[in-house]
Amino acid sequence: MTATNVRCALVASGLAVLASVLAVAYLWRGYSHPAGEPFNKNEWSVVQGLQLQSKEMEFRDEIRISPNVSNSGKYDAIGLPRLDGQGWVWVISNAAGIPQIKLVSHEIPRTICQDEFDRIEDSVRLNADVTSLLRALTRPDCSTAR
Repeated sequence: MTATNVRCALVASGLAVLASVLAVAYLWRGYSHPAGEPFNKNEWSVVQGLQLQSKEMEFRDEIRISPNVSNSGKYDAIGLPRLDGQGWVWVISNAAGIPQIKLVSHEIPRTICQDEFDRIEDSVRLNADVTSLLRALTRPDCSTAR
């Protein structure tokens, strides 16, 4: 084995050790951070349950506001009508885990009117990210078609 081969082997083993340490640190941070994904699976299950339940609901083009949707009363949710008019996109409005916007559907919600935004804001607890999402969906003038 030449000196170059030895150096290459040492560098490769050093990089492998570094990669392993970084992977362990990344996993440790995720599992130890209270807002990390392993700690908020309950939030995902709540939004998935709402998505499944809403498939059996008669669709009306209106926002569904659901305070205290979980057994613990810990979570509030909003059902935003889909742009295609085929159901709702459900969002937990006060999710604490990362990401704070949790939605299962890959469908696009329709825009909402300012009065709908105000009604949501008055009815459920909102985290900052969901508030930003709702503001982005809010139209100041809803006298024209959505």
